[in-house]
Amino acid sequence: MRIASAAVIRREKREPVRHHGRSAAQLLYLLSGQGRVLIGDRLFVVRQDSLVAVNPNQDYILDCGEDPVQYVLLEIDGVLFGFVPPDLRLGVYDFAPFAQQMRFYLNTLLEEWETREDGWEPSVQNLLELLLIRIGRHSGMSVMTDNHRSGKECAAVKRHIDANFGEEITLDSLAARTNLNKYYLVHVFTRTYGISPINYLIGRRIEGAKRLLAESERSISQIAQMVGFSSQSYFSQSFKRVTGQTPAQYRRQSRKAAQE
Repeated sequence: MRIASAAVIRREKREPVRHHGRSAAQLLYLLSGQGRVLIGDRLFVVRQDSLVAVNPNQDYILDCGEDPVQYVLLEIDGVLFGFVPPDLRLGVYDFAPFAQQMRFYLNTLLEEWETREDGWEPSVQNLLELLLIRIGRHSGMSVMTDNHRSGKECAAVKRHIDANFGEEITLDSLAARTNLNKYYLVHVFTRTYGISPINYLIGRRIEGAKRLLAESERSISQIAQMVGFSSQSYFSQSFKRVTGQTPAQYRRQSRKAAQE
């Protein structure tokens, strides 16, 4: 867990500002002004001393309205936020009752970040950890580092897919098994294994289909159903995308190779 960037941003224009999702989580603290935050089809009102917490890889729009706004924007590597309800991709919290405390931590952190005098790195790290503790305490939002729990949960998801890839599995069902937000799950699984959980699932289904195509007399539609695909056409499309061959071509090639 570390700060990737830290800045005070002032917006004078009325046009909405799109913040593009990055691999880092983001904390946005509104120092002055008011506006709205839009993510997907959900709209949140923000005002002075609102805190906006955003998980990695989430795009959102800040609409500043008619008045200028000023806010602190921190990008933090190695952190995931847990919201209530868990399907939220972004959390907005009123920190006005704790404004003095929050502004002290943020101003001190920014000063250390910008001046970079001797010992600034451990100072920034300590301030970040204290800030996240305070945020979690006052908001009810959970703050998890990537090495906290996520490795175990990702391994459990992978084992479940390996053992049950022929059954109906969705991202929602995988998230429910781990009690993790599904957007967290995609992020940490991809960081751990280099592939998203759904693409890993498709890969396991294709491997299972390869064995059945080569070793059984079952029809392609039967094999598609056995390895968990909802339709033969989707199976064929996925199989060709992964292997470069249709299931029928793969079967013919496998049998020909076995006879040689």
